[in-house]
Amino acid sequence: QSSMSRSEAKLPERPYFLFVGRLEKLKGVHTLIPHFLNQRAADLLIIGQGNDEAQLRQLAGDSTHIHFAGWRQGDMLKAAYAHAVATVVPSLTYETFGLVVVESFSQGTPAIVHDLGALPELIEASGAGFSYANADELGTAIQTLQNDVTLRKSMGKAGRKAFEMQWTEEQHLKGYVELIAQLSARRKKNQGIVA
Repeated sequence: QSSMSRSEAKLPERPYFLFVGRLEKLKGVHTLIPHFLNQRAADLLIIGQGNDEAQLRQLAGDSTHIHFAGWRQGDMLKAAYAHAVATVVPSLTYETFGLVVVESFSQGTPAIVHDLGALPELIEASGAGFSYANADELGTAIQTLQNDVTLRKSMGKAGRKAFEMQWTEEQHLKGYVELIAQLSARRKKNQGIVA
């Protein structure tokens, strides 16, 4: 978890949900904004840049609950993940792998993902969030994680555990070494059969 405080990272003071990605229609940010226009208890922090930023800002209007932070990386991005209620990935296209979801898990933050492509598999395998098929289910997931701190914390812990077991550098190196050992053993076996 990031040790950078909210104020150091210039994050919203109120609880917030996080979007990280390109600001383009296929990433679905425009589907999130209506849920936060009149939100009384939580904000939406949008991290990213893209061709649709002006339209998204127009859609957000003068809402004080929607914040555009531009592009962030390093400790600032880690702090944004770490302090969020949840990361929301509303992609309207089939994603093959959810890097944003894994980054969220690495900071102990659950995720809410659109039910497309590989993203729901990450949620199902980890137990660290919700997947949704429509606007009503998205609204329910947002409300649930906003209101149920115990569930939010347990999902965050599940995400962190999944990250440590599957996506750390050490786990990838361990898998790589195991694969090399298997291939070496198979090669030796095959050479023995031929001889």
